[in-house]
Amino acid sequence: MSRPVVLITGYRGLAETFIRAFLCADFQVSVLVHRESAINALRQSFPGICCDVGDVADGVTQQRWLHKTLDSFGRVDHLINNAAVLGPHGRLHEIEIEEFNKTLEINLEAPVRLTQLWLQYHESKKSHGVVINLSGGGAANPRPGFSPYALSKTALVRLTENLSQEYPQHRFYAISPGLLATNMTKGLMTGEAQDPNKAADLATFLLDTRPHHLNGKLIHAVWDDYRNAPEEDGWWTLRRIDEKCRKIVSKLD
Repeated sequence: MSRPVVLITGYRGLAETFIRAFLCADFQVSVLVHRESAINALRQSFPGICCDVGDVADGVTQQRWLHKTLDSFGRVDHLINNAAVLGPHGRLHEIEIEEFNKTLEINLEAPVRLTQLWLQYHESKKSHGVVINLSGGGAANPRPGFSPYALSKTALVRLTENLSQEYPQHRFYAISPGLLATNMTKGLMTGEAQDPNKAADLATFLLDTRPHHLNGKLIHAVWDDYRNAPEEDGWWTLRRIDEKCRKIVSKLD
C-alpha cells in the first residue's frame, strides 16, 4: 500500500517545518504555494514532493492542485490548512473593508473551500482522514488592532468543532503553534519565540494516532499535555468554563 498523502498550504515559516516532519514520519507531501519562486526552493529542499502554485482562495486552483496530487500519488489522506495572512493593522474604523474581506477570504474561506473538496473526495472513496486547521493566538485571546485576523482564526476553530460532529468518521483538530518568529510576525513580537518543531510534533502525533477524545479540540503545541489529555468534554474549546468543568477542577483541588 502506498504511503499516506498530506496536503498542506503555504511554504515559508511553519509550513517548511511541517513538511520536514511529515517526510521524516514517512508521509508523502503535496504543497500549494503562492509564488512561483518557491517551487524550485521546495524541490531542492524536499525532493519527491508534489508542488503547485496559485491563489489558495481560488477554487479553480484548489481543484487543479487536488487533481495534480492524485496524478502524482494516487490518493489524498490528510489536509493541513496552514496558509494565512495577518491582514490590515488598525482599529476597525481605520481598516478598509476590502482588506478586511481579503483577510477572511484567505484565512477562512480558503480553508472552508479546501475542506469541502477534501470531504467530497473522501465521500466518493468511502475513506477517512484528518484535517488540521492552524489557529493561533488570534482565536484564544483578544488581538486588538488585528480584528480581521482574530475573527478568521476564531471562526476556524468553531468550524473545526462543528465538522468533528458532522463527520465523525474523520478527525478535525485546531492547533495553536505558539508565538513563532516568521515573516508574518516580524516587528510585532512582544515575547519569546516558541520552537516550531513543537507544532510539527503535535501535528505528526495527530496524523499518526488520530485520537478520538481530541477530535474538534483547540490544542496548544507548547502548553497542552496532549499525550495525556483529559477525555471529559468541555476542555480545550472556545467556550467559557461551564459547570461540568468547574466540578472536574474542584475535584482536582
